[in-house]
Amino acid sequence: MSVYLISVLTFFSYTAFSTEQLYHFIYFGKNREGIKHEGFLKATQIEGAQLMYSWNALEKAENKYDFTEIEKDLKFLKDKKKKLFIQLQETTFEKKYIAVPKYILMDHRYHGGV
Repeated sequence: MSVYLISVLTFFSYTAFSTEQLYHFIYFGKNREGIKHEGFLKATQIEGAQLMYSWNALEKAENKYDFTEIEKDLKFLKDKKKKLFIQLQETTFEKKYIAVPKYILMDHRYHGGV
């Protein structure tokens, strides 16, 4: 076993498995309506929700940001005593979905972006 692997295993044995730092979030992806589900809201053992936001939804044009979706979700969850775990999507595995802003695809500085 390499020294690196032993170090990694030691690190995880002391940090990742500490019950004092263990939080449970439910992954809803882009399903924002899921955070309104009564079962999720009443589950006291669930700390919060993980929601996905695509880069192109947050940056409508170069350096023009719109965090309305995040702010709305955060307010709703805070009011319900839940936390928000943000997943920023900048890549996809399907050609029909493009997660980056259009200027990334059009501007020659980025060589076609994705």
